[in-house]
Amino acid sequence: MKTALVYNPEIKKYSFGKGHPFTSERFENFLNFLKKNLPNFKDYFEEILPEPAKEEDLKLFHAPEYIEAMKKASRGIILSNIFQYTTIDNLDPLTGYLPRGIEEATRIAVGTSLTATKLVFGGKFKKAIAIGGGLHHAKRDFGEGFCIYNDVVICAKKLLQK
Repeated sequence: MKTALVYNPEIKKYSFGKGHPFTSERFENFLNFLKKNLPNFKDYFEEILPEPAKEEDLKLFHAPEYIEAMKKASRGIILSNIFQYTTIDNLDPLTGYLPRGIEEATRIAVGTSLTATKLVFGGKFKKAIAIGGGLHHAKRDFGEGFCIYNDVVICAKKLLQK
């Protein structure tokens, strides 16, 4: 049986800016490494394109006020109280602001993990790799450790619902 490889190329937008230690190239580099070093890649993996997480998925763990703040800051709205919601680690080192589009990219990461979880627990696959998932440092109403939303907790909460 193949392993599900859950990947959305839009995850490359999960970037904190030039000079930040977390670069979005890591996702594509990992996929390219697998494809290059496994000559029969398609025999081992089935590539699955996930949808971004929905608002109700995010609210399984994150506070609505926090989600709204992340959406605004990600659209370029300057929040004078940004440090109420995140650490400096999650800000672009060149601008000092939350990178534009990072909230949408984080939804892709969460959607990737949710899809992988659904595929395994639904019995379609025995194993799945969620490229971009594992953003476990975000708290209910605070982002840190290069994490805006916590896909690990969201997946666990989704499973508990079932």
